[in-house]
Amino acid sequence: MSFRYHERDLTLVEGHFGKRYFVDFADIIQNDMYFGDVLSDPREIKRNGKNITLIEFKKETVFPKTAKVIEASKNLKEKLKFIKAEIDYKMQTQSDPNIKQAQLIFNTFEERWLEPDNIYFNNDRTYIWRWGIRPAAIGEFVPFDGKEIKENMYQRVVKDTPIQKTNSKDSNIYFSAYRILSYIFLVCGTINFLLLFFNGVGFIESFGIIYDIVFSIQWMRLLFSLICLPLGIILYKNSGK
Repeated sequence: MSFRYHERDLTLVEGHFGKRYFVDFADIIQNDMYFGDVLSDPREIKRNGKNITLIEFKKETVFPKTAKVIEASKNLKEKLKFIKAEIDYKMQTQSDPNIKQAQLIFNTFEERWLEPDNIYFNNDRTYIWRWGIRPAAIGEFVPFDGKEIKENMYQRVVKDTPIQKTNSKDSNIYFSAYRILSYIFLVCGTINFLLLFFNGVGFIESFGIIYDIVFSIQWMRLLFSLICLPLGIILYKNSGK
């Protein structure tokens, strides 16, 4: 995109002084009574007598979708409304020709210059990039919704967050230990459970249910198997992650 603009692209201010270029009123716009120091310095302004034949702005780094820029754009628009309201009030209470000139200038001030894609920061100060140019020459600003802004902010946070890399060697040792431990529980639990069936006495009788209802060691062995088998299965599943 070209940042060089010709005479036909420039915004004009019309008043008792005739027609003048908006860019010629930079000192008034940046007066502490109004915006202060917010306008970028054009790289080049070519003149032919009183006429400006070319104005060029240097390329600036602009991040129109960041929350900081959007907030700055909003503040500048609110300040423009405040400046206009204050000037209108002074026009009714004062007969100062300077106030009349300021009214002409700020009534010509284009809100397009205050959109997020035309705002940048330098040393934490807010600046208006291209100004004094007709909006049609700058191009239309296409707004974007809050969801897109949040997604971009999330992507930047994820991108800027350092990722802790996992040591693959340590990870393999960790899961191998899980696998070995699962085998131990599965084998011990299965063997112990099978021995309860094939102990030559009979499964039910071995627990003393028929002859003598007592808490025998066989109940403890059954409990051991019921703990080992599910635990072995859980460890085996975890060892495969």
